[in-house]
Order: sequence, then C-alpha cells, then structure tokens
Amino acid sequence: MKLSKKVAAFLILALLLTLLPVHTLAAGNPELSTPLSLTVSYQDGEEKPLTGAAFHIYLVSTMDENGVLTPTADFSGCDVDPVGKDSAALRNMAFTLESHVLGAGISPTQTAETNEQGHARFPAGGSSLTAGLYLVLGELHIQYDTRYTALPFLVMLPGLSSGNWVYNMATASKYESHPDEPVPVTRKVLKVWKDQGHELLRPRSISVSLYCDGELYETVILSADTGWSYTWEELDGRHDWTVSEEVSERYHTEITREGITFVITNTYNTPTTPTIPGKPNLPQTGQLWWPVPTLFAVGLLFVVIGLAQRRGGKHE
Repeated sequence: MKLSKKVAAFLILALLLTLLPVHTLAAGNPELSTPLSLTVSYQDGEEKPLTGAAFHIYLVSTMDENGVLTPTADFSGCDVDPVGKDSAALRNMAFTLESHVLGAGISPTQTAETNEQGHARFPAGGSSLTAGLYLVLGELHIQYDTRYTALPFLVMLPGLSSGNWVYNMATASKYESHPDEPVPVTRKVLKVWKDQGHELLRPRSISVSLYCDGELYETVILSADTGWSYTWEELDGRHDWTVSEEVSERYHTEITREGITFVITNTYNTPTTPTIPGKPNLPQTGQLWWPVPTLFAVGLLFVVIGLAQRRGGKHE
C-alpha cells in the first residue's frame, strides 16, 4: 500500500516535534530587551530576617537570543554548563566556581545588602543585569549571636518556570550557622586524580590556598610525598574557611566539601582531534547541537517512506 503525501508529511512533522528541545517549544526565545531582576531572601526562619548581609553576583555566562550560554572571559576555563546537571552537581559547580573567584581575584558584577526584610535586590546601584548564568556568593554575617555562612549557588536570568521565561527571579539563600563563639575547628584538603593512563603528565606538586572569610590565610604545597593532602588544625570556627588551587590546563577541576574535608578532583582533559581542513566543523561551544540528530532522523524517515512506497508499488 502506497503512503499518501499527507501521511508522509504528518510523520515528518510528528518526528520534528518530538526531537525539538522542550524549552524551544514551551518557552520560545527569551526577550533580551526585557529588564531583569533578582531578589535573594536571607532569613533564619520566618521571624528572623538577616539584615545588612552582603551578597555578590558574578556573571559566569551570557545568554543570547536563542537561550544559548557562552562563558565570560573570567570563567572561560571553567565548567559552566548547567545543562543536564542535577542539584548536587550544580551545588558542586557553585563551590568550584567560588574557589575560582577567590584564586583568580575576580571582582563581583554587582553587590547588594539585605534590607530589614532580609532581601538583597539586584540590579543594584542603578545599573542593569545582563541575561545569563550568575554565581551568587554571600559574605560571613553575624546576627542573633550567630555566625551565618551563605552557601554559593547558581541562578539563571531569565529563568524557566512551567515552560515560561521568568524575568523577575526570587530565590532563598541556604546557609550554615554556628554560635558566635571561638571554637577551634579542623579543615583538611585532599587531592584526587582521575587520569588513568596519563599519570606521568601529573604535575609533581600543586599549590593550594586556604582562605579565611575570602582573604588569603595560607598557601601549602601538595605532592605525592604529602599524600596529596594537608590538614589545618586549631582554626577559629567563627570564620568561613575555603580553599582554592592553582589550576592546570590539562585537568578539569571540581571542588566539593565532605564534612571538614575539601576534596579537589582533577580529571584529565582528553585532547580533541584536530579538525581536517576543508571539512565542516561540528557545533562548538555557544551553538545548538539539536539540528544534527534531527536532520539525521528526518533523512532516515525519508528513506523508510521511500522504501515503503517502492514496496507498495510492487504489490499494485
């Protein structure tokens, strides 16, 4: 039986609708001309707003009219792709980017303090916000005889909610809190290598810096002789302690915290195959990947339809 042109067209349209990205169908393209805002809520319960707490935002990637993200110059060597990452992976990305900010001395895009309701509002100082992915960092804050350490997090402006672009984003900052008492604490750093088959390319040593409330406290050297680890003892627990390492271009770095230990994982970056001159390039960073499998699938569908028509013609 020969397939009609209407049936063939319907099958092609159905396949295209299945393969197109969900955000393209649901939300369309973001309106970059629409003003953006971000409100960060910082409260210890419903009746304890944390007032006068400073928050900094850093533009990690810019967003174009198609919703595609491109890393900014300050974060060009970092993993800043949030696509497909779950909440745990995004949290680890935020911790890693915080370490990069400290190590590279990157200045914030904007800074704001929480008001009497515990809300920090951006844009601040009469400026505007650029569409893209932002890292949000909060300074150590003391109130109610308690020390509050805001946990780093990422936010997209504009964001997506129920298939719609949201241009006025609101979020709550998570935190760790401790009594404002001079209790000694221990912090440890552990280096983990994921470079099987490339062990000889490892540096013989690396520098790791410990930061106290964002200020450099001490730099140590890790190597095989130290077991790629170091422990700081008798640190003042009233302060926020963070680490940063000297990054190697051969490795992708991820920093996570497990209790008192900062785990720095270095994964070897496998070199990409050079592009042969005269042949078209596959989509690079900042381009959409979806047309490649879509066009392949559509071509395959045409082949199937053609074979069905030929078989139907033979039986007529």
